[in-house]
Amino acid sequence: KIGVATRIGYLENDPVQENIAKKEFNMLVPDDEFKMDTYFFPSDTPGKGDFDFSQANRMVDFAEKHGMTVRGHSLFYYANIPDGVYNWDMTQEQWRDWAKFMLCRVMGEFEGRVEIWDVVNEVITVPEVDGPFESYGPGFRKTFFSDVLGGDYVPFLFREARKCNPNAKLYINDYSIEATNKKSTLLYNLVKDYLADNVPIDGIGFQGHIQWFNYDSQQIYPNNFKRFADAGLELSITEFDVAVLCADDPDHLSNQADLYYRFVTWALQNPAFKAVVVWGIKDNYSWLHNNPQFPCLGDVLLFDSDGKKKPSYFAFQQAICDHQGGSGPGPGPGPGPGPGPEPEVGEQKDIGGGKIRVFGKHFLYKSNGVQFNTNGWILVSTGHMETNVDLSGQSRLKMKFVPQLAGNQAPKVKISVDGTVVKTKSISSNPTVINFSLGETLEGIHTLRVDYTNDYYNPDTGADRNVALIKAIWIK
Repeated sequence: KIGVATRIGYLENDPVQENIAKKEFNMLVPDDEFKMDTYFFPSDTPGKGDFDFSQANRMVDFAEKHGMTVRGHSLFYYANIPDGVYNWDMTQEQWRDWAKFMLCRVMGEFEGRVEIWDVVNEVITVPEVDGPFESYGPGFRKTFFSDVLGGDYVPFLFREARKCNPNAKLYINDYSIEATNKKSTLLYNLVKDYLADNVPIDGIGFQGHIQWFNYDSQQIYPNNFKRFADAGLELSITEFDVAVLCADDPDHLSNQADLYYRFVTWALQNPAFKAVVVWGIKDNYSWLHNNPQFPCLGDVLLFDSDGKKKPSYFAFQQAICDHQGGSGPGPGPGPGPGPGPEPEVGEQKDIGGGKIRVFGKHFLYKSNGVQFNTNGWILVSTGHMETNVDLSGQSRLKMKFVPQLAGNQAPKVKISVDGTVVKTKSISSNPTVINFSLGETLEGIHTLRVDYTNDYYNPDTGADRNVALIKAIWIK
């Protein structure tokens, strides 16, 4: 399922978002409507209160009208407790009776209409990943629910949720667990222990708020997903957005598109994944938009603030097409290799037996020796890029290389001017700036060429296990 999280007010009051939601996605996640402080209004009598599911019902009605599956987020979340609940004075047994009642009241209200639930959200914490949150035990976040329900409230809630709806899929959802790190390892070990004790956890929700990415050790992501899948769990990316660089960075959109492509590809390659959910429709409705905690990171979604498709949209779409073996979203074959008009975003080019997909200035294809040059971008397995550039008055040149590799081998570059090699260097998978002499002060137009070698290509079998991208920027 390809899902989106939003609110009923956005769907009812913004025709652009309504149209995108029903045309582009087949799963709907209520952002707030299933959180306790939206539908439950506690009375002064402990354990009592009124329910109003009108907003949630309108969301589910919208989904059903347009053939969308609904994912319930989230039943017990410490950040969405109605204020009046904090005033109640009850014993732990009474609190647990109330929790049982709440689970069955909500799950029962939507039984047969909502069959996937985040039972708990953000229940573990690790200082190295999260910062100094108060915790207890091996790494549980200390919250109001852990205080009143007891330290073992997580398995308690899952067992009771299973009783309320035996057919529902029950998830634990958290952030910063996408990579192999201390937090994901903590969760992995806890869940394995729970499963051994017959706690009915069906799936793991990886929130997927990507604000940092390890280009040097990319396998920590798919390898982490694999170990949870090997434990017999369903997997979903539940709150996906990508805020790696600020929007004023010239590479912002292409880098963002690249990471959308990578994560969707990893999800599609792992059969345990059941859904990828994007956390919002338009950029200006993102939780990061104008968020003072995350300045300039608000343009994180697939559609801009006007509802126009971004490079990230086409990258997401292309990952699906590549997985299905389709021809991609573009209009079909284009011209052969070499310079020429720049393709439109989303356009497909067939070049010398290889295919190129265009996400803004970001190109992806897998074919040895094929190159396509435009505005400094090229993706190759083994090949070259070449352009004519005015080097008048220049005696030295600075070039920035931005490789993105699915592996640890260093790409090799050879820089030539008018056929004379002026620099050779192996570069890491990090952005690298190379300064080099031209030998003399030049005038006029000269041919600048970069030969690039990707060691992953196997000419005997034609196998190209990893896509490798290089961007070369010449800086006068």
